Amino acid sequence: MPRVFVSHSSADREVVEREIVELLFGHGIETWYSKADIRTADDWEKSIREGLKSCDWFLLVMTPRSQASEWVKSELHWALDRRPGRVLPVLLEDVDPTEFDLRLGRIQHVDFRDRDHEARARLLRTWGVEPAGTGSPIAPVVRAITLADYARSLGRVGPPTAIRIGCALFDALSRDHERGIFRGGLDPVRTILTWEGTAPRIELAPPPPGAGGGPADDVRSAGGLLWELVLGKPPALDPEADRAMLSRSAVPFRLSEGLSDLLLVCVAPRMPITAQMVFELLGQNEDPVPSPAVLAPVNTDFAEGLFGWFDGSGQVSGVSRQYRLERVDDPDDGAPCALLKSLAEDAPPREKQFGVLMQRCPAGYLVGKRVRLEARIRTQVRHGWGGAWLRVDGERGEGNLFFDNMHDRPIVGTTPWRGYSIEADLPEETRWINYGTLLAGSGRLWAGPLRILYRTGPETWTPLRLR
Repeated sequence: MPRVFVSHSSADREVVEREIVELLFGHGIETWYSKADIRTADDWEKSIREGLKSCDWFLLVMTPRSQASEWVKSELHWALDRRPGRVLPVLLEDVDPTEFDLRLGRIQHVDFRDRDHEARARLLRTWGVEPAGTGSPIAPVVRAITLADYARSLGRVGPPTAIRIGCALFDALSRDHERGIFRGGLDPVRTILTWEGTAPRIELAPPPPGAGGGPADDVRSAGGLLWELVLGKPPALDPEADRAMLSRSAVPFRLSEGLSDLLLVCVAPRMPITAQMVFELLGQNEDPVPSPAVLAPVNTDFAEGLFGWFDGSGQVSGVSRQYRLERVDDPDDGAPCALLKSLAEDAPPREKQFGVLMQRCPAGYLVGKRVRLEARIRTQVRHGWGGAWLRVDGERGEGNLFFDNMHDRPIVGTTPWRGYSIEADLPEETRWINYGTLLAGSGRLWAGPLRILYRTGPETWTPLRLR
């Protein structure tokens, strides 16, 4: 596989990591890109130049910010001179390629503005790679191998393959736990991986005589094995040390956050956790990089930034990439809140264009109960409308059991902080609860605390949260 240098403006780093680096990494394509916020001449000589020399392809992310960056132009000029035929311009926002260099007018670029499946496929096919789920698997096909030997032979595994193996691992644990079989931890030498086409299967050896422990020990060690598959080495089981390991790795930011959260939950769970819960969390993710589902509502007041929240990618049909999420302070009282804003705040949006702030968790013991979403929102909507939303998913897909996005009672124009609520009964077939805010148009929407509560009495509601 090629090694690709990704040239971009540091102001675009978050979207570049999410949309491009994660996509390439998830399909087995190694990348090099600068994670520094400030580039100095010393950075260029010692780091950037080494990165350029170590890569055989050069990918230019074209936005107004990168067009204004002298560092990006210097990187591009180097690549045009030394990597002819292997320079790939990627149009992320409207900009004239020839403003970077006149020679780009003769090079075909990839239009990535819509960031949809077709755009991703065009980008990947530059290197003869099909998007996950449409072509051959990245994983090597083997008859049977221990998980220890599999990890040792590859060093590390790309996210799509690791997630599939993780699903198989936690599914096998779930079936054993239902029969009362516990191991007190998993031994990768006694864990057998086989493949049926693109689908991995896990066979767990019987527990050794005298094995102690319970389901939590199995879940914790399985989480560590999944970590090792992606990073190539086991976790230190120390939050600070493991976060440092992630920061030094080539794992894209969003995936590294997901791995860190999974490990923290497995090592020190704040609520009862079962192998079945983790299996469902992993199995719901169809993207090469899993959407950050949580075990129960977390960070509902945004005191921990946007931890636990995301933009709906892979879980909301039709969501646009022309919106940005930020954690900000309320200008009135300084309280933390989340800001959902359109990239073009004054221009009328394209038809049916919308963005979301979202959190997603399994229904668990709430099945059969009545739940309520409570949200505090204020707006500066220039075009269109905003609101809170609640969606209940079953086996057949998104929103097939309940969906309310306040379309019949929209928030329009400029409004102060106000409280809004949505209630729903969760039928027996409920699997997932999805909730958050949306902006269908241009402007800004702030969200204060967003809480999910469930009815515990005729007039009593109890917040759902990790304990």
